[in-house]
Amino acid sequence: MRTARLLFQTYRFEAISVLIAAALLAGAGLYVSSRLDAALGDRQDCLIQWQETAGEVSGECGEVARDFYGINEAEAGKVMAAMAILPFVAGLLIGVPLVGREIEHRTTALAWSLKSSRSRWLLKRAVIAAVALGVVLAVPATTAEVLEGSRVPGVDPAGTFEDYGLRGPLTVFRGLAALGIGLLGGALIGRVLPALIVGFVGVLALVWVLTNSQWAFLPEADLVPADEFGGIPRGGLYAGSPEGPLYRDGQGNLLTFDQVTALSPYPPDGSEERFYRWIDEEFDEMVRYIPGERLGIVVVREAVGLSVLSVVLVGLTAVVVTRRRPY
Repeated sequence: MRTARLLFQTYRFEAISVLIAAALLAGAGLYVSSRLDAALGDRQDCLIQWQETAGEVSGECGEVARDFYGINEAEAGKVMAAMAILPFVAGLLIGVPLVGREIEHRTTALAWSLKSSRSRWLLKRAVIAAVALGVVLAVPATTAEVLEGSRVPGVDPAGTFEDYGLRGPLTVFRGLAALGIGLLGGALIGRVLPALIVGFVGVLALVWVLTNSQWAFLPEADLVPADEFGGIPRGGLYAGSPEGPLYRDGQGNLLTFDQVTALSPYPPDGSEERFYRWIDEEFDEMVRYIPGERLGIVVVREAVGLSVLSVVLVGLTAVVVTRRRPY
């Protein structure tokens, strides 16, 4: 407890900055969520009509839908965009000076000489910082889940891929990974500002990896009729098909658009209306769909990966701290 208090006093500027940012985002999330709920009321049917008619809804229902989507885009979208940034910035702000400033100010010479183990010195600091950061980030992460429930009414936030990674537990795990990047950068460079710049590059690399890998190993998708969904909002994820639109004939055979075109008595060029009417009569269009219940698989996979990365980064930092000079 004494160590935690000393760390807070030493790094109070960074700690208070992260606290304020997290509190503001949490408050903004709850405020926008209440505005969305008030704008929609109990008229979820208006959103269904809006989606089924591509926005061609008039009267009171049209006004309700326009107000709801206006708030959703202009305000809720900005909160979620900030949630994409907060964990990485917070992790760097806390992680870099935790070792980097001590080396820069040459206080490590005394601290390391008084400690029997540099690794233990680092581990105690890293654990305290990680716990504090996790608790702080958990607050806006939770309010972002509440906001997601208001953005997509009628759909359980735990069962939708919308705003994936911008809410819930992954926000905390991403912040901890950024903390690890900051620790390693500060230990390697020993100067706060250059380490922040290097850490920023490292975070960009992490974001690139997450963006390109999070959809690479998705759970197996189900084939479901496209007209089953209509305009009703639901969770899950529509997974694209590399071969384009898929169609199922009366015998249960699955065909691509090119195969359907080859069977058509009406060429698509010049007879489009008859061609597509024939498709509607003879085939069921199918889509690949991953139910929202399988979202947990994706979340757990990324959380485990980020946890392993964080531990590896702290381990590498320990190696650097053990081997480097204290200045």
